[in-house]
Amino acid sequence: MKMKQVGVGIAVKIEHASYQSVMTYGQQFNDKDELISQISRQLIDVLKDAFRSDVSKDKWALVFKLKKELLID
Repeated sequence: MKMKQVGVGIAVKIEHASYQSVMTYGQQFNDKDELISQISRQLIDVLKDAFRSDVSKDKWALVFKLKKELLID
């Protein structure tokens, strides 16, 4: 996966469970809403083990912020 820089456009795919309604841009959310990555303890461990030297300090700070916000041990 290639990293994007601040200010550069990206594409995002929003998936939902079968019991959830479809979310439509402009109705349930728009460009003013904050979207965050869904991460897990397993993903963080893989980042540490396989990509530690590739991840910058500011990206690690973001991972730790998400970890705290998502209540990941």
